[in-house]
Amino acid sequence: MISFQVSNAVANISNCPAAGCAGNVAPVNPTSVTLTATSTGNEGATFQFINPFTQVQFYYFDTVTNEYILIGTAVAPVVTDNAAITVRTFTWTLGTAFDPPAALGVGALRILAVGVSSSGDGLASAVNANITMTNP
Repeated sequence: MISFQVSNAVANISNCPAAGCAGNVAPVNPTSVTLTATSTGNEGATFQFINPFTQVQFYYFDTVTNEYILIGTAVAPVVTDNAAITVRTFTWTLGTAFDPPAALGVGALRILAVGVSSSGDGLASAVNANITMTNP
């Protein structure tokens, strides 16, 4: 394995409460985001990088409780091969877009992924803070 990470690009999302955004204006950004994680590995003529996980769990850091909270789990990755550099990539996408709780307010949303193997071992990614919550 070469890498395992939450692979979301830089994005802004409007994190307005149910009562509405500040000043009762419409959100200026999407209100939810689709989360992805990727794992890459080398391949050769006599071996392949096989799926290292039976599932990938996504978590967000709750600034109110100071703990990571489970968002959801992805189990069926998309597989792509780059034969020119002999690298295989598995991409897990959370099936439902994540709409952060309004209590988180604005600022960087800290997301991490945990890959779980068939024997129950887990590997946590580095924290991804590419998503910024705004209001509106």
